[in-house]
Amino acid sequence: MSNRKYITFNYPTSQGGGKTLLTGIRDVIDNKGQVYISGFYKYPTQSASVVPFVYKGTMGGTGTWHVLNYPSSYGTTVIETNLYGPNNGAKHNHIQVVGNYTTEETNGSSIGCLYEGPLDGTGLWTTLIPISSKPVLNTIAHSTMGGYVVGNYSTKQLHSKAFIYDIKNKKFHKILKSDSKSITAYGIWHNKKNQYTICGGYTNGNVETGINTGYLVDWDSDTHRFSNWKSFNYDNNPLTAIITHFDGITSDNHNGYYLTGDWIGRSPNSSKLGFFAHVKRKPNNKFTKAIWSSISCDNYPTSGNSVYKKAVIGVYVISEDTVNGYISL
Repeated sequence: MSNRKYITFNYPTSQGGGKTLLTGIRDVIDNKGQVYISGFYKYPTQSASVVPFVYKGTMGGTGTWHVLNYPSSYGTTVIETNLYGPNNGAKHNHIQVVGNYTTEETNGSSIGCLYEGPLDGTGLWTTLIPISSKPVLNTIAHSTMGGYVVGNYSTKQLHSKAFIYDIKNKKFHKILKSDSKSITAYGIWHNKKNQYTICGGYTNGNVETGINTGYLVDWDSDTHRFSNWKSFNYDNNPLTAIITHFDGITSDNHNGYYLTGDWIGRSPNSSKLGFFAHVKRKPNNKFTKAIWSSISCDNYPTSGNSVYKKAVIGVYVISEDTVNGYISL
């Protein structure tokens, strides 16, 4: 994977110094060769609004951009919407996309959300806030597939907690890992029927294994049981990276997965870089070690935010005020 091609992929009306953040990618099942790409664009001035979008088209840039803003209502003044994960909807040209929005009334705290409907924005928005014994400060929904959403939220303790949301039954399920102090869920893949695989990262306080460690886990939507937990450090070596986090997952069509995410080396001068990883399954259905390759666009700090087949999307940071989106093939 060292011969990757990087294509800058920015919001079409982007201005110099702006930020295009590409966050999620999924194939369009009824239009072969097309994908949905979610994200949001931040104008270079603080006063300008954020543009949340879903792009539908080819990875070569032939397509259309659709703006989807969580609507304000009486008592709710929406400041901005951020979109993170697209999926095919129940009807032709319908989508599901998740993310979060902020309002004036909540002083900018993130509130999870789900949109279902046509790309013109006339569909249904749903607010997602997990049930918790302590006040929920921020909720971000990251990915959706097969009728479920995954994401994470925080409380006053500021430790991240992960959740699964059942769209049909409007119920939340916790993702609990016994040795973790903080955990996220950034990607979900629907394998078949009631079988799902979830990816993200967790912290257990053991610096020797990294501040943050990536994970994969299987989940049964009928029994709500987790199985085959496996931890991952970049390059399969806890001494290489202080942070390893999975951000996106897709099938390799052979009972394995392609993944992307971020890693930071243990050197004090290390920049954040993305990665592409391939994980297979053993005969007993457990996960193998990953095969890794780094994602780096023009030697800038680069993130791996989502993956479709072997294509990775994310951002590369030119300066504090200039961030470009990219597609890597």
